[in-house]
Amino acid sequence: MMHARKERVKRSDLLKALNKYLQQQGETIAAEDFLEQVVQISELLVQQEEEYEFAHLSFQEYLAATEIARLAQQQPSQESQLYERFDDGWWKPTILLYAAQVNPTTLVREMIRRGAFDLAHLCLLETTKQFDPALNTELNALQKTVSNTRYAKLDALLKAQQWREADEETYRLMITTVGKEEGQLFDREDLENFPCEDLKTIDRLWVHYSGGKWGFSVQKRIWEECGSPMDYNDDWEKFGDRVGWRKDDDWLSYSDLTFDLQKSLSGEFPLQLNFLSLAGEWAGGGFSSLARRLVDCSR
Repeated sequence: MMHARKERVKRSDLLKALNKYLQQQGETIAAEDFLEQVVQISELLVQQEEEYEFAHLSFQEYLAATEIARLAQQQPSQESQLYERFDDGWWKPTILLYAAQVNPTTLVREMIRRGAFDLAHLCLLETTKQFDPALNTELNALQKTVSNTRYAKLDALLKAQQWREADEETYRLMITTVGKEEGQLFDREDLENFPCEDLKTIDRLWVHYSGGKWGFSVQKRIWEECGSPMDYNDDWEKFGDRVGWRKDDDWLSYSDLTFDLQKSLSGEFPLQLNFLSLAGEWAGGGFSSLARRLVDCSR
């Protein structure tokens, strides 16, 4: 189903496959009866007329990842079937689930070789299995390689003072760091649990190239001076005035901003329009969560 990019399978095809697998296992139960039990008792599969699908797509992705891991254990070259799919969003959850079940060093090296740095970063972030110290050292080295490469574009944009492009790249780096796709929005949980090292790296680059005028840490300091507002109130509007997101008692639109280091106020960037609205409605909870995360990361 994963290879065919399908979430549903016809009843006739499923029964044919089940009959084959049951025979291989020496089971005497009829395929129809087995399928009925899976649907009615385990509720793993859901029937949609004459087709079946998993109750959640994540079941399909997890089972696919588990099967590839099993095959790769017998024949390591089986892992290569994932290599051509590094840029395929359909396969992304399966790849991450696979990486969490195996020693991911070979997989991550291949991601680095093919330029899939964001995916490599997520794989390393998702790897919670404890390995021997030597392997942990190797994984840490890979993490540094991935991190340095991921932030190379942001470094270059900031160095060239291409502030708008750097702001867009900051969003891209942050949204992919939390495992989402470009165009999606952050929620509070994403920001409250944002990896400290990545947050510090982004902030350090902005502060360095802006001469200390811009950066998340600069915004955090001003936010604290304004009373650390977590809700929309006078303190939040005061913060908006201080960092240049409001003018003459109105919230500015993204197109109103100058991206001029000399004319802009301290703390104006990075803005991250995708999680912080300047249209007058309360969306400051996102920034406030990020500011609180900076406080936690500095402890």
